[in-house]
Amino acid sequence: MSKRSKGIAALPESIKHALILVGKNIQVARKRRRIPLREMSERTLISVPSLRKIEAGSPSVSLGIFLQVLWTLQLHMEFELLADPAKDVVGIQKEEKRLPKRVHSAKPDVDLNF
Repeated sequence: MSKRSKGIAALPESIKHALILVGKNIQVARKRRRIPLREMSERTLISVPSLRKIEAGSPSVSLGIFLQVLWTLQLHMEFELLADPAKDVVGIQKEEKRLPKRVHSAKPDVDLNF
């Protein structure tokens, strides 16, 4: 078994569920726009089987391909917010724990005695 297939096999159920949900959402968006699979394939330069995998929520499709489809559907704008450092609650909490307990005033580098 390759590293790739081991990684896919080890995905948590919540991730698998999220991929399926996003795939269904993409399919609904495509259908609402009345775009057939073949036309979507031509617009995105992605094969029809790859589009079917995306809409099925397959974890084997690359993130770049997912984003290409989202961009084509004009649904990519929220993606850049997924790992926003300002919303990283765990990271912020860990950073706050490392803050010093006391802060001392800095000694001036310049001699101010005239």
